[in-house]
Amino acid sequence: MLFQKMFKDLQANLIQFLAIFTMAFISVSVLSGLSASSPDALDRYLTDTNYRDLDVQGQLFTREDIDALQNLPQIRSVNGYYNTSGKIELGGEKNILLTYLSGNDISEMLLKEGVPYTEGASGIWLDATFCEAMGIECGDIVTIMSDHIRLNEEVKGLVYSPQYLYYMPDSYVEATYGEYSFGFMDISECPYEDVVFDELLIDIEGVSGQLNLTASEDRLTSQVSAAIKKTLDSEELVMTTKGQDYQIRTYLNSLNSLLALKKIFPILFGCIALIGILSTMTRLIARQRTVIGALKALGFRDRTITFHYMSYGIFTVFLGCVVGAVVGYYVLGDVGYENMTWFFLNPYECKVFPVSNVYFALLLTASAAVVAYYSNKRVLSQNAAVILQPESPKAFGTGWYEKLPIWSRLRFSTRWNVQDVARNKLRTVMSLAGIMTCSALIFAAFGFWESLAKETTWMYGELVRANDIVNFSEQADYDVVYDYAKEYRGQMIENEPIMLFTDASNHRTSMTVVDKGNCYFINDMKGQYVGLDGVALSYCEAKILGVKEGDFVSWKVSGTSKAYTERVAFINRNPITQGITLSRDTWEGLQGIFEPNCIYTNRTVSKDLEEKTEIESVNAVASLSEGMRRSNEANYSLIVIVISLSLLMGVVILYNMGSLSYMEKSRDMSTLKVLGFRAKDLKAILMQQNLILSAVGTVSGIPFGYRVLELLISTMGEDLDCMIQVSLISYICTFMVTFLLSVIMNARINAKIETIDMVTALKGV
Repeated sequence: MLFQKMFKDLQANLIQFLAIFTMAFISVSVLSGLSASSPDALDRYLTDTNYRDLDVQGQLFTREDIDALQNLPQIRSVNGYYNTSGKIELGGEKNILLTYLSGNDISEMLLKEGVPYTEGASGIWLDATFCEAMGIECGDIVTIMSDHIRLNEEVKGLVYSPQYLYYMPDSYVEATYGEYSFGFMDISECPYEDVVFDELLIDIEGVSGQLNLTASEDRLTSQVSAAIKKTLDSEELVMTTKGQDYQIRTYLNSLNSLLALKKIFPILFGCIALIGILSTMTRLIARQRTVIGALKALGFRDRTITFHYMSYGIFTVFLGCVVGAVVGYYVLGDVGYENMTWFFLNPYECKVFPVSNVYFALLLTASAAVVAYYSNKRVLSQNAAVILQPESPKAFGTGWYEKLPIWSRLRFSTRWNVQDVARNKLRTVMSLAGIMTCSALIFAAFGFWESLAKETTWMYGELVRANDIVNFSEQADYDVVYDYAKEYRGQMIENEPIMLFTDASNHRTSMTVVDKGNCYFINDMKGQYVGLDGVALSYCEAKILGVKEGDFVSWKVSGTSKAYTERVAFINRNPITQGITLSRDTWEGLQGIFEPNCIYTNRTVSKDLEEKTEIESVNAVASLSEGMRRSNEANYSLIVIVISLSLLMGVVILYNMGSLSYMEKSRDMSTLKVLGFRAKDLKAILMQQNLILSAVGTVSGIPFGYRVLELLISTMGEDLDCMIQVSLISYICTFMVTFLLSVIMNARINAKIETIDMVTALKGV
C-alpha cells in the first residue's frame, strides 16, 4: 500500500521529483564522464615497455662509453640512440623522425604488426598510426631522404613507442598524428662511417616506479647521475629523470585537468541536488502532515513511516544516479577520451567505469535519505492526535522595518513582498542559493571561454608581433643568423634548454635571450608591458620553485657546466614560454655568449628557405596562432558542456524553487483574490519579488563564479600560463542569461494564478 502511495505522490509532485532526478543525473553524469579516462593507462604502458629511468644527452657517445656505463653496478642496461630527421616519399613528402638504436630493452617498441626488432636486423619499424593513415603494410618498401642520403627500407613492423608519447616535428605547430611519422632502425643501418650516439637511455637497477618514484628511487637516480658524469668525465651532460620528462609532465597535466574538474563540478552539483531534496521533502511532508497523522493513528510504526518518506528521495536520486552514470560514460566520457587520444599516442588509453562513480552515487543517495529522515523526524516526534490537526500558521509580530518612517509611503506590493521575504527566510535563502549557483557556473564557463580565446591573441598578437619565425640549425653560427636578421630586419632570439634550480628544488625549463627589436615583448604580473631589465622569471616557474621577486635563482645551460646566479628582477606572464627571459645585454653582462638560433621578423619569409642547410624550419605566426586556437578546441567542448549543464541545472533549480514557492503562496494569493485583487495585480506583486531576488542572486553569484573560474584555470597545468581575462561582456552575458532565465521560469509559474483553486487553497487553519 505504501509502495503504491509513493508512486501516486511522485506522480502528483512530478515537477519537484523530476528536478531532484535531474540534479542527481547531472551530478553523476559529470563525474562519470570526467572519470572515464583510465588513470593508470600511462603507468601500465610505461611499465610494460620498461620506460627509461634516465635520459642522457649533451655530447656524442661511443660504444666504449656505453660499455663503460654498462659496467656500473647500479645500471641494468644502456641503449644508444642516434636521432635525425628526414622526408618519407609517399606520392608527396612527409616528415619523419628517424632513430638508429643499439638495443631495444629500454623504452621498448610496442609491436602492433610484423616481426619484433632484434639487434643487427635490417629494415625499419614505423609508427603504426602513420602506417594506418597512409595504407602502409609490413613488407612494403619505403623511400626516405635523410641528411641528403636516400634510403630504401623494408617495413618490418608497425609499432608504438613511449619515446613518442607526444611528439611533433619542428615544422608543425600542433599534434597531427598520421600526417608525419617516426621510425626505428638498427645502428648498423646508419649510413655514416663513424657510429656515434647523441642520446643514451638508462635502466637503473632498483628503480621500478614510473610516474611516482619513491624517495629511495629518487636518491638512487641522483647517485647514478653523478656516477655517469664521473665515468664519462663530463659535467656538461644533460640528464632528464622521469619527473622532469616533458611528455610525461604534459600527459599528467592533461589528466590532472580532468581530475580537477571531476572534483569541482560533481560536488557542486551534488550539493545543489541535496538542497533541492531538502526543499522538496520539507514541503511535501508539511503538506502531508495529516496523512502522516492518519498513518500513525492506523498503527503504522514511526520507523515504517520514516522509511516510506525516505524512499521518495532514495528512489528518485538512485534512479538519477544510475541513468547519469550510463549517459556520462557514453557521452561525456567520449569527450575526455578523444581529448587524450588526440594529444597522445598511448595504445593503452581506454575508457573505464571507475568504482568512484558507485561510491559517489551511494553517498548522494545516502545523503538524500538522511535529508528525508530529518525532514520527517520533526513531525513524527509528536503524537497522532496533534499531527492530525493542520499546523497553524506561525504568528509574526511587527518587524523593525515596519517602524521606519518610509514604510507607510511604500506601495502595498512592496510592503507585502518585504514581509513575505522576512517571514519565509528559508525559502528566500534557497531561492537565492539556486540563482547564485546558476549565475556562478555560467560566469565561470563564459570567463573560461573568454580567457582561453584571448590566450592566442595574447601570445601571437601582443607578446609576439611578427609574421614569421625562422629557426636555425645547430650548424648556423652567429654571423649566419645575423645576416638573415639584417636581410629580413628581424629580431634575434636565443632559446636554450636549461636546468633552473634554487637551494630547495630544481626544474628543467628554458632560457630566452632577447636582442634589441620590436617583435618580442614582455608582460608583468598585471599584464602590462615592461622593459627587459634584468632576469625575468615566468609565473609558472615561480610557483613550481617557490620563488618570488628579489630572490636568487641559478641555472645551467644544457651541455655546459657553468652555473649562472642572478636575482629575479620581476615575474613575467607568458602563456607558452616558461623559464627565464633576459636581454642580450644582461646575458653578456653575466659572461654568457649570445648564440641566437631564431629570428622574429615582420617580413614574409618563403617556405623555400627550409631547403637551405642552415635553416631548420620557417613557421608563420598565423599558423602558430591557428594551431594554438585548435589546441584549445578540446577545452571549448568541455566549456560548452559546462554551459549546457549549468543552464539545465538553472532551469531545474529555478522552476523547482518557483513551483514550491508558489504552492506556499497559493493561500495568500487566494486571500488577495477574494479581497478584489485582479490576476494581473497578483502577477505584478510576485514578479516584483522575483525580479529583485533574481538580480540579487545573479550579482551575488558572480564572485563565487570567479572563484570557480580560478579553480578551472589552475587545472591547465604547470607549463601553460592562462591569465584570467574577463571583459565586461562576460559579466553582462552572465547577468542577462541568468536573470532572463529566472524571469522566464517565474513568469511561467505565475501564469498559474489564472487557474488557482481558491476554495482548496483557503481550507484549513
